[in-house]
Amino acid sequence: MPGMLLLHADEGEACARWRKQGRAYWQDAFSLVLEKYGYLAVEQRTRRDVSQHQWESYDCVLVCQLPAGDWDDDLISWTKDGSRPVLLEAPFPPALLAQLGVEAHGVSAGADGTLRLLDTELRDRSAAFGYPGGGHVAAGSGRPVARLSELDWRSIPAVGLTETHAQRWKCPGWDLERWSLTDGATAKPEILADFTLHGDCAAPQPAVVRHGLMTAMALSLTAFLGQGHTSHPSDPGEHFSSGRRTGVETAVLALVDDLHARAGASRARVLPWPRGATWARSVRHDYDRQITVDHAEKVLSLHDREGSAATWYWRSRHIELERRPGGRGRQLVSPIELVAAHARSEVALHTELLWIEAARERALVEQAIGCEVAGSSAHGDPGCFRFQGAPNVLWAEREGLLYTEMIEHAHFHPHRFAAVDADGRVEASRVLCLPHHESLDRSSAPGDTNAHDVLEAAGRWQQMSGFLQVMNHPDIHTEELFEVLRAMSSAGRLDLTSREAADWWRASHDGTQLMLSAAADERFEIRSMPGVNQMVLEIRQADGTIRTRVVDIEPGGSVAVSARAVTPSI
Repeated sequence: MPGMLLLHADEGEACARWRKQGRAYWQDAFSLVLEKYGYLAVEQRTRRDVSQHQWESYDCVLVCQLPAGDWDDDLISWTKDGSRPVLLEAPFPPALLAQLGVEAHGVSAGADGTLRLLDTELRDRSAAFGYPGGGHVAAGSGRPVARLSELDWRSIPAVGLTETHAQRWKCPGWDLERWSLTDGATAKPEILADFTLHGDCAAPQPAVVRHGLMTAMALSLTAFLGQGHTSHPSDPGEHFSSGRRTGVETAVLALVDDLHARAGASRARVLPWPRGATWARSVRHDYDRQITVDHAEKVLSLHDREGSAATWYWRSRHIELERRPGGRGRQLVSPIELVAAHARSEVALHTELLWIEAARERALVEQAIGCEVAGSSAHGDPGCFRFQGAPNVLWAEREGLLYTEMIEHAHFHPHRFAAVDADGRVEASRVLCLPHHESLDRSSAPGDTNAHDVLEAAGRWQQMSGFLQVMNHPDIHTEELFEVLRAMSSAGRLDLTSREAADWWRASHDGTQLMLSAAADERFEIRSMPGVNQMVLEIRQADGTIRTRVVDIEPGGSVAVSARAVTPSI
């Protein structure tokens, strides 16, 4: 089968690493990075599942960090002497190091440093995704937040996690093998990227090198990026944040595209948004304080005028608000009813006492709006559960919600969550995590906004084809909000509620719902469980030519797309 093979360790190795090293095998979450960017024509296998015939049937291979026992003579031979371009993560056997022309000098676990692309072609390929390749590789840091001890997840048995589990979940799962070029080597490798350890006086070391059909990474970047799609259970009184990993993502995607090009093969990916759209925007209204019916009508009217869409995260304590005589066949109308009835708005759940009273909170909101909520976010008062990482997402997953927030990381696109169970197995969630919002409100004081920063950020979201959420509390800064919205570019923009964005993403970027596979004769076969309309498939041919096809698929149906087809106008 053509396409890319992703070779990773088996479940036994993942569980052994969890027990012996106290950390997870986050390479098992790297597929979430690929599917987030629409790379779905990838097949995952373990060493024991691959024969030489199967190895040679793929266009190219990405070998994640493997245990020493997986590197048998056959795998070494296929990698070193085979005809397939291979991208592999250290550490690997001396025979491969010698072939590459590098020497290893020990391993740094959870290395903190900066990755820099040196190769011009790779820099160009990464920048084509909207973000320059390279950047900081680090674990992130926590800051203290006020939280009642009885609301810490450790005090709530229903969460079902232990302190040991949480600390292993948190432990950085990537390594850096320290490399230098072999003295006197006949053929020197190409150094495609280097890495500078922070706090180390040594010069930058080779981080990505290439020799022949082998490209090798000293850093286990698939683990670093995979772990960027989870959020560990927080430490007591901690809010943890990780730096943006987008530049490292685009660097690795550039290496994946380089693999396909060196194989003389086309690669396909699903673009983020349907035909005619290049980015998406939504307003996130956190309903933290009561507003009157009149004010609710004003905000909704302004949304109608601007053409914007909004998701209102409602605290259940505010359900019983001021009511007044109204139409719609009801004697009384409340703000939540107005919002729920609005064509371009939805109501989601703003949780307060997650795992304690959240079921009751949800029931109150759903009773008020007459339907189920699709998503959740945490209210940030010190007397609330707040955001504690994995417990928030695990609750949304248990409740069968479509989406939730994950505000530890700074992604540009929705993605599935990587959870690790008590035995160390990493599994992908069904629930989607939405990108961190951009907050308009700096404080509740009149005029105290981040308007300039939000507008500046909008340009980055547009460049990355991302899903921008502008956060505003609907009782304040109403005029400022719509001034900012009006000032944003409308070119290629979709205005969506969070539910609409998540529905699209589930149908187009979830590998359990959309199956994309490479077939013979430069064809790609696509099967959709829910069906998709106006989905854009981007095909990058080996010579760098980009072709696009617009695809419609009925629920449960499939189509075949030729890489040689003429590009339609989109």
